[in-house]
Amino acid sequence: VILKLISLVCELRASVDQEETGLDLTLHGEQAYPDFVGSGLVLGGLAVHKHSLASAVPSGNPAK
Repeated sequence: VILKLISLVCELRASVDQEETGLDLTLHGEQAYPDFVGSGLVLGGLAVHKHSLASAVPSGNPAK
């Protein structure tokens, strides 16, 4: 009931466009990790970098 009343006044969730752009930029106006330089993936909440993925794939079966 309380959330329904709040939703009449303001949005409860960010839009899809805001989520795709990044909530740090769209809601706060700044980049969350401006000094981070890297190409990592997030798998199950853990950051995984390319070099650790390459070592996890058997050499006879390249990742596609």
